[in-house]
Amino acid sequence: MRSRLHAPLLSFATLVAACNDSSVGDDCTSSTPCDQGLACWDLAPGGVCTAPCSTLGSQVECPEGSACTMVEAQLRCLATCQSGADCRLYFECEPIAGAGVSTCTFDQP
Repeated sequence: MRSRLHAPLLSFATLVAACNDSSVGDDCTSSTPCDQGLACWDLAPGGVCTAPCSTLGSQVECPEGSACTMVEAQLRCLATCQSGADCRLYFECEPIAGAGVSTCTFDQP
C-alpha cells in the first residue's frame, strides 16, 4: 500500500520541478533557475536564460529553438523568432546578419 502512495507524490514532485525550469529566452532570477546547462543572464530586462556559443548564427550548438548571437560583446544562445510577437516584453526580433535567422534580443544600456 505504501508504494501506491509514494508513486503519485513522486510524479507530482517531478512535474512541479519541470514547471520551474526555464528554457533559452525565458525570464529568470536567482530563485527561478534555468534548465540544466543554461545560465541566467541578469543584464537583460527580467533576466534571460542563455548559454555560451562560438559561431554567430549557429543553431546547431544552441538548444532547440535558439541561435547564437552577439550580446554585450559575447556570443550567446537566444530564442529564435519570426516577428516581434514571438518575443517577450522589452525584446525585439532582430536578424543575425548573413545567418538567415532572427533572435529575440534586448536593448542594451
